[in-house]
Amino acid sequence: VLGFGINGLPYFVDLSLKYLPFFTMGFMLKEYLLKTYETSNVVITIILIGLLLFLYFCAGLSSDVQNNFFFYYSTGLCGIFSVFIISKKLKRLPIISYLGRYSLIVLGFHTFFVGPLHYIYSFQSVIIEHFVILLTIAMLMYLLVIPFSIRFLPYFVAQKDCFSIKQ
Repeated sequence: VLGFGINGLPYFVDLSLKYLPFFTMGFMLKEYLLKTYETSNVVITIILIGLLLFLYFCAGLSSDVQNNFFFYYSTGLCGIFSVFIISKKLKRLPIISYLGRYSLIVLGFHTFFVGPLHYIYSFQSVIIEHFVILLTIAMLMYLLVIPFSIRFLPYFVAQKDCFSIKQ
């Protein structure tokens, strides 16, 4: 199984192989399932979200359960399905659109906050800690990092071109 037991490959190749099924499933879901099937079934949505929450709450269990192949990938796949179904229902949310538009900034800067926030919120249970860290990072990105990056680092965060390309 790719990603499990393979540690220390150069340039994070091991992590890329580990997370590749999530990108593949998201692409397949977007391209094939959401175009061909109606996702308005409330029962499927409730089951998927319930399964996702159950698997997520298993994160507080021992590391043997957390590193289990079934729990690892089924949690991710249920999360992908749940996000797609919920996003089809909600259509457009301004804060999600804003964070998605500047996802390169979020991807580049979120790791700087995880360590300190983990230390700050370590008194919480594992589940609450993850949730609070997620909300804190989202608010820090929305209020501080994205506006600062657009204003002072536009070339670094791909908001302006470094080189003009004539067409």
